[in-house]
Amino acid sequence: MLREARVVSCVTRLTVAIGNREEANVVCAVLKENAMRSSGLLVAGVLSLQLGTAAVMGAQAAPSLFVRVAVLEAEESSGPFDVSVRVHMIHRAPWNPGFSVNATNLSRGETSEWLDLSEVLPDGKGDATAGISIAQEGKSLTGPVRVLLELAHSHQATDAVASRIMEGPGTGWKLILPERGVPAGEVAARVKTIVEVAQDHLEATSDFGLSREELPKKFVTATACIMDSDGANDEAARKEVQTLLRLGYNTLSHVPYEATKKLDIPYCQMAEHRPPKTLDEAVAIEHYRPGAKAFAEAFGSTERLRIFAVSDEPHWYFPGRANELNSDAALLERFRKYLQEKGLVPADLGQESWADVRLGGSADPEAPLTARRLWYHTVRFAGYDDSRRYGVAARALRRTYGDQLLACTNWNCPGIFYLNVTQRSSPGLDLYASHDWFEFSRLGGGTCLWMGPGMEEGGGQYGSTFRTWSMMVNLLRSAAREGAGRFGAYIHHGGSIAEERGHEVELSIMALAAYGGSAYNSWIYGPSYAFTEWMWSEKLGHYDDLADANRLIGKAEDFLIDGVGPPTEVALLWPVTSQLYEVNQNGFWSYNCDFLVELEHIWFALTRRGIPVAFVDEVMVQRGELAPYQVLYMTGPNLERQTVTAIREWVREGGRLWTCAGAGTRDKYDQSLELLDEVLGVKQRKTERAAGDYAAKNGLQDLAPLAEVRMEPAGGLGSDPWKAYGSRGQFQTTTGQVTGRFEDGQPAVIRNRYGQGESLHFATMPGLAYGRGAHHVDRVPSSDYPSRIADLITNLATDAGIRAAVRTDPSSVEAVLMHSAKGRAVTLLNWGGKPLGRLQVTLTDARDARSVRSARLGNLKFRRGSDGSVSVQLPMPRVADVLLVE
Repeated sequence: MLREARVVSCVTRLTVAIGNREEANVVCAVLKENAMRSSGLLVAGVLSLQLGTAAVMGAQAAPSLFVRVAVLEAEESSGPFDVSVRVHMIHRAPWNPGFSVNATNLSRGETSEWLDLSEVLPDGKGDATAGISIAQEGKSLTGPVRVLLELAHSHQATDAVASRIMEGPGTGWKLILPERGVPAGEVAARVKTIVEVAQDHLEATSDFGLSREELPKKFVTATACIMDSDGANDEAARKEVQTLLRLGYNTLSHVPYEATKKLDIPYCQMAEHRPPKTLDEAVAIEHYRPGAKAFAEAFGSTERLRIFAVSDEPHWYFPGRANELNSDAALLERFRKYLQEKGLVPADLGQESWADVRLGGSADPEAPLTARRLWYHTVRFAGYDDSRRYGVAARALRRTYGDQLLACTNWNCPGIFYLNVTQRSSPGLDLYASHDWFEFSRLGGGTCLWMGPGMEEGGGQYGSTFRTWSMMVNLLRSAAREGAGRFGAYIHHGGSIAEERGHEVELSIMALAAYGGSAYNSWIYGPSYAFTEWMWSEKLGHYDDLADANRLIGKAEDFLIDGVGPPTEVALLWPVTSQLYEVNQNGFWSYNCDFLVELEHIWFALTRRGIPVAFVDEVMVQRGELAPYQVLYMTGPNLERQTVTAIREWVREGGRLWTCAGAGTRDKYDQSLELLDEVLGVKQRKTERAAGDYAAKNGLQDLAPLAEVRMEPAGGLGSDPWKAYGSRGQFQTTTGQVTGRFEDGQPAVIRNRYGQGESLHFATMPGLAYGRGAHHVDRVPSSDYPSRIADLITNLATDAGIRAAVRTDPSSVEAVLMHSAKGRAVTLLNWGGKPLGRLQVTLTDARDARSVRSARLGNLKFRRGSDGSVSVQLPMPRVADVLLVE
């Protein structure tokens, strides 16, 4: 008979409402920081259980879940026994509740009363990890124990809805249980030991798992496998590691060193949440040296360590607030020196002396120019100075761990640079900022640029189509060329990609490999009973796609990882300065301002025509690095005047410039800018910019056309009319030739000769029209983007004689060409997501090709063209393949 039963709440609860997105983001950041620590999350020596938890607001209360236990046999003792059921982790706030229900003084064979877990387990579905510990007189039992575990939905139950007898050592059993709301008839089937769950994971790979020989050797395929510190002796841990190796992962984190060696995991990864706050490399080296020493002592060298995450989601703290920065005297001196190097004097900033100059200012259009100058340089300096700190950390890591190490920083907001450090807005908006990738790379902020996570097609928190991922990989590669050299990404499919859409995971991985990436990390395997959020261990539908991607990479990595793209004659100017005036106003990853969505769809149109492109920033333009390019696309309204001067000279010498409404009309202080007008053949440009959400899957699809554009047949852009969307420009023509007009007769399209070059200017936004023209099913874009609009976008490139490096039919399959010492690799990405019975691929210049084989299908027959091209036909039963041309 039960002598005593009580409920104990062991820690202070973290009261965060998950319905509040901003506070939930804070919780996620804390959780990820905990996850990055090297220690496991489960306490060794307890019997762990997984129980359902997540609340469903407003839903009818689910039945409570009660547990009772009986110690049937114990080799070490006849009792009395103390039994504690402790909930360690749940998948919502308070995450780690430390909640216990206890039964004391149980005799052998005596059944406890029903112990209610309702206080910590609310209604709805979800997971929780709990532990059962068995002790006598305060000492945990370690010898063999036989225990009866029963579950019920009422404390008055006479019969259990599920029961299980477990045998084994008194410390070390682990078990999962279903959530509260599971019908009584289904509870028994849901009770499993975690060894059985791990076995389910392993068996799910039986038809497609990789052998050790098939694992990628150069390309880093990583994830986190969280286990106890005694994981080397844990049967479940061994099965989880075996599962991940069979899925093609060669690098794991959160595995103790001894377990890594015993389980023969090829590579390791480590992380810290922030780099040391120093610009002194010697100090940073001393910070990292103890970890490097410990690693070398464990493994004989540091060669096994392949990834070191210098920082995770730095935008939570990036780059501080003006009042905080102003309290740092050394930083203030660096800021003043930075301004002097820009040629500024105190009067330019509204001050009499440098001693008076502090970070601040205002972006308000009505603010004095001096205040706007100060604001602009404050925001730019904050990112610059922080990037320098990361550069110190990266050099220190290379010195202590070796050149093989990929030192990376996880930017969770690809392409969205900077944070308004002068204004404390909603804390959640801090998420939408990162370092300037190009500047970060030039300053050596990492040895591997890194973004995350992957995108998904279904909507939800990711506003853009996941197809944008390929563009962002291209942008990351372009930035990496400025210094870092290597790049990689998180593929965040645990929480955001539905189980039945595993092909999106494969496409995200293969796009990264296609463009020459060095690594990816699938955040986060878990397993689900060992971590709180974003796990994908239970998404068995992703397993086959993951294994397929990793197998393809293993077969093609010699062609890809050291490869370079084809000569690129088309550049896209990433609108960094323009973003400063949109900073933190857009949705998470939605890129919903007009000029970014415009550039996104320009990239789509060029890529679907097979035209290779690269991204540049204003620093590159000012350094004269447009010379290799024939065509430049520009959409952002704000530019530094030096940038416009460089573009003017480039066009004068033969370059071709493509612009849309509003492009290049404002300077870096958001003043009117007319330097570009002469190049466009117009004057007195004004822009009617309509505010709104232009995200590809959201507001763009509901956007009404602003007018119809009617073309002049003699203009070389076709005669068919088309619908215009987005902003509308107004101007007077000077030397430009009107080739299209709005319905009211105002000019809509202007061509102009300028020196040896030319410009093509649209008084609207063809990229938006291109995206708007695709048909959607459930807000998911099809692959039928309008060719009429694509002609308007690609005309300057085709007129310049720029040919596609690779052509595909159907064109919805993206083909990425890489050259290496081994030969050519053409990665095929079928963003349509459905099998293709026939795909034709044509390489336009492959005279030296001796053989063509598919990484999936083997050798292929090919046909040579009289123009030096090579064509092959093949089926695409899955969304990706790699052609290897030797």
